[in-house]
Amino acid sequence: MDDALFSELLESVQEALDHSQGKRDLKTTILPPPPEPMGAEDVRALRWTLRRRCSRATSTSARSWFKPGRRSAGRRMVLPCG
Repeated sequence: MDDALFSELLESVQEALDHSQGKRDLKTTILPPPPEPMGAEDVRALRWTLRRRCSRATSTSARSWFKPGRRSAGRRMVLPCG
């Protein structure tokens, strides 16, 4: 085993031992709670808003995207968001 690798391994073991004995605190992050489930109407409203913002389309054009029975006539457009 290489000396550098062995010393790095030994240092890691020492850090783990210090932590288990309470001599060292690890950095932790508290994550926010997951979002509440959304209903179908909320999802539709969110999609409409995002598509409209990303494509800079008018309200009339955006509404036509969600008409019943509408099918795309070819490749779908990739929205330039991000």
